[in-house]
Amino acid sequence: MAGLALAGCSSLSSMGLGGGSGSVPPARGVEMPPPRMADPLANFVATTLPGNGGLVAPAEGQAPVRVQVVRGYNSAAGRECRELQVGQGVAPRAAIYCKEPSGAWAAVKPLLRGGAVARP
Repeated sequence: MAGLALAGCSSLSSMGLGGGSGSVPPARGVEMPPPRMADPLANFVATTLPGNGGLVAPAEGQAPVRVQVVRGYNSAAGRECRELQVGQGVAPRAAIYCKEPSGAWAAVKPLLRGGAVARP
């Protein structure tokens, strides 16, 4: 059986599909997408522990807003997540950031509107 698998690999190489020296060269004239802009809230949550807060400018040139890390928890998938409260006063908004396998923090959508547990 191993002989058949190896024979198949050599035939792929001869067709230019095996990833060897005969493989298809990368396309020319194709531009890579622009790098993703840094998310100020992701940078903030990466360095701030639950219970702490600070001022964060949502984008370059915008006025800073108060951001509070309300709580930290592990998602059902085991990812480390943190709930943020962005803004203050009458209408602060909630945001959730979870740590990706790469170690970067990214915004995620909550699964339940309003949360599963009532908080004071």
